[in-house]
Amino acid sequence: MLLISCAVKSLHVDLSRDLLINSGFRILHEEFSEGVVPLLCGKRFRDFFGDFVNALPIADVEMYSHQCATAEALLFGRNVLLTAGTGSGKTEAWAISALIAGFKTLVIYPNKALANDQVRRLRAYAKQLTDAGIPRSVGEIHADTDELDMEDSIVITNPAYLMTVIKSRRGKLARYLGALDLVVIDEFAFYTLTQQQFLLEMLRIISREYSHPRIAILTATLGGINELKNELESINNRDVEVIEGAPFRRRNITYVADGGDFIDYVTKLLVRNEDAVTIIFTETINTAEKIRRKVKARCNDCPIATHHSRLTRDRRIKVEEGLRNGSIKVVVSPRTLEQGIDIGMVARVIHYGLPREPMTYIQREGRKGRRLEIPFTETVIIPVKDMDKEIINEGLSEWVSIGPSSYMRVGSNKYLELFRTLYETFRHGNDHGLTAFNLDRKQARSVWRNIQFYNYGLSQYVLYVNGVPIDISVSKRDVVEYYQPGNIDLVNSSIVINIVGNKVREVSIDRVREIAKEIPWLSNALNRYIKIKYSIGEKPNIEEDLEKGRLEGRVLLNAYVPNGFGMLREWPEGVMWIIEHQFSVNEYEEPIKIMIYDAPPVGSYRYYTYGYEVPISSDKAVINQAAVTILFATIRITHGINTQHLMGFATTDTAKIWEREPAGVLQSLDYSKITEYLLTTSYTDKKLRLATAVIDEYTYRIIKNQETFEAIRDKALELVRELRYVVKHNH
Repeated sequence: MLLISCAVKSLHVDLSRDLLINSGFRILHEEFSEGVVPLLCGKRFRDFFGDFVNALPIADVEMYSHQCATAEALLFGRNVLLTAGTGSGKTEAWAISALIAGFKTLVIYPNKALANDQVRRLRAYAKQLTDAGIPRSVGEIHADTDELDMEDSIVITNPAYLMTVIKSRRGKLARYLGALDLVVIDEFAFYTLTQQQFLLEMLRIISREYSHPRIAILTATLGGINELKNELESINNRDVEVIEGAPFRRRNITYVADGGDFIDYVTKLLVRNEDAVTIIFTETINTAEKIRRKVKARCNDCPIATHHSRLTRDRRIKVEEGLRNGSIKVVVSPRTLEQGIDIGMVARVIHYGLPREPMTYIQREGRKGRRLEIPFTETVIIPVKDMDKEIINEGLSEWVSIGPSSYMRVGSNKYLELFRTLYETFRHGNDHGLTAFNLDRKQARSVWRNIQFYNYGLSQYVLYVNGVPIDISVSKRDVVEYYQPGNIDLVNSSIVINIVGNKVREVSIDRVREIAKEIPWLSNALNRYIKIKYSIGEKPNIEEDLEKGRLEGRVLLNAYVPNGFGMLREWPEGVMWIIEHQFSVNEYEEPIKIMIYDAPPVGSYRYYTYGYEVPISSDKAVINQAAVTILFATIRITHGINTQHLMGFATTDTAKIWEREPAGVLQSLDYSKITEYLLTTSYTDKKLRLATAVIDEYTYRIIKNQETFEAIRDKALELVRELRYVVKHNH
């Protein structure tokens, strides 16, 4: 986002408060926050770059301080580590320098949506310069697109494709790497810790074997900046300029509202015909479509649409164009608009239920207020699930603070060492390092082929819902951990029926009764669900229970862990449905669980990682499992490690803990720091409770009791001691 003019006409946007009240809502919380504009550096783009930029519409725009600092650092040959918030013109910070100076630039974006958006933007700048007599072009290359010319000024790719090129050393991109002046990695915080390590490793290879480019890493929020700075310096021996910039954010009003007619509120928003766009984020596709249908039933001409993975790509593009040109004013979406796509004048984000992850909430909030024409923005939170209300009562800001993760520089990661050894073997013919990993050359070739950027292994599956293919990527790991027969796919509001070949077949919730007649295990599961709901005095309604977070599916995983670094094997042992209820059935308030019998588990997944099995004694497995959750929550707070990085489960006598991706975190943790935190915390610690809720809502509920909390905390301390010991002796 860049401010194109200081004199712009303000859009017509009205406050939601009266509409919410008129639709029967109670305002539970209302909060005002001032807008933020990044500091200006006192120079226009024309002043900084000279008459070269006269052809660009931004020539007379005053630059932000972080844009000036970034441009200056790159022009003087330094690396850049830029942290700047949403809408702060991070792209212009490097792109104008690269285009004017003629730098051969490789830009790495994490996903197609973000890449496509930036391609349009960068090509517009390149065309304007070319028309003015400064020939510049922007290319793009990845698995299904080859629009790269060796004369391109800027080439856009993704990390998965770059890794295939680095491994093979073949193709046009490999040749382009030999002429690089600059490599840009955008949205660095988007990646997992292991993926961040691999990105840096690929930069190391490029700098050592292809060219000696400057490096610019861009991110909105990230901890561990000093560690990342040191890593960058070691890659190409260039000085690193650490630059911070504020986000561009309009003044914002937040409403938390409950108890009203949501469809009435949305309809009234549309009828008053604002200039700006409203995004409604839901947790499921069915909920999104239901909102659209109900609004259309009341106001057929109202410009509302949905945007999600079940729609065809052409339909999604048409919706995006409608949002940009103003023909669509409200869009309802579960996931596909969270990041990347610039859809213009978004002034309001409505959270119809809070997401499970705080970082998802932060990303959704970042979609609004990215234009100067927007006078103010709104956040509207409608609690839908029981946990939504719990989070709001605990403190929304405290929950949001859990979101951003940190970069962690580990002492050594054997997975990276394995990658380096295989690179030396197959690229340079030096196979002396294979014996350290107990690999012969044939085994090494198989491992080398299986090391991919996002997963270990090449298997890919196609997801079908009601016989229609869905535009999402499904890996072997996804199948083992999530897409098992009987499991509930929350986003698609569907149930996995079977897996045949590389096809995962699901049926939507509204067709489950019909399909169950042909599938005995599904019929049995539905009958048990219905009986249980009636037995606790509640009417059975799967769709409503999913929407309100009272029903979820869970794959029961087991794993062989290597006790150190090595090959780990995960396999599914079954699926269960978990029904939340309003009263306690035992001292630990356990939810009711329905085992899905006779639905055969499918497959297993093998990959390299760090994993350990440790003894932990208790006559109640539920306490041990809660201790694992508390440990993971504590690691999140003390080290900034994303809660999804670690996996684990416990029985009455053992716990297995492993890294979902091999980053070397377990061997690099400060266990004294973890112990100190656990010893000094209590059940009143909001941050620990909320971090726990992100991982497991059941554990969150039972630690509210002091006695239960202390029992679980003591087991977590025992777990820390045992884990510390086994890590030390298996390093």
